[in-house]
Amino acid sequence: MTKRKTTETQDPRLPWEATFAKSLARARQAASMSQNELARRATESGLPLFQQQIQRIENLTRPVSLNEAVVLARVLHGDPWDMAAQMVDDATAWELLNAAHQAAEEAALRTIRALRDEYFRFNAAVHEAANRFDQFDKYRQERGPEKFNQEDLEAFRSRHSRLAATDSVLADALEQLTNPFDDEPRLVSLPADAQDA
Repeated sequence: MTKRKTTETQDPRLPWEATFAKSLARARQAASMSQNELARRATESGLPLFQQQIQRIENLTRPVSLNEAVVLARVLHGDPWDMAAQMVDDATAWELLNAAHQAAEEAALRTIRALRDEYFRFNAAVHEAANRFDQFDKYRQERGPEKFNQEDLEAFRSRHSRLAATDSVLADALEQLTNPFDDEPRLVSLPADAQDA
């Protein structure tokens, strides 16, 4: 006599994950995007993924984190809320909201850091141009100012003035962008009513 099983294997995934996985595959195919391309774009967005991981998510053989769901939805120009339509409780909905804002804040900070690095290179180039101009002006004075075209010289002065003005504007803008989120992205605490859900 065959002994009947008294326990069932439980699916470790959260209910919304299966819905998201199916939505992910549909959205990717609708965008004519391969799993390789989706993995590449996700990696460029700050979420390192490989084609095999995308395949396993879509085949429901790998869990998907909330942060991954947000980034993958954004790459496909989708809404993670819609793609994970079956929200089973308030806590899950709140965590997805947190993950969306954390992903956006992290992307903003990466952008600010990149802008800051580019500005420092630009600033160094402006100072180098100013030094070269000073050296040239000294050389001009030694050789005799009358030997050099004044219109060309004024054109260089005008060019440097525009560079200096741009440098000032960028410096002020970066000052306003420094630490817009008080330091680093962080998750806010879960509301009491969501914790009890």
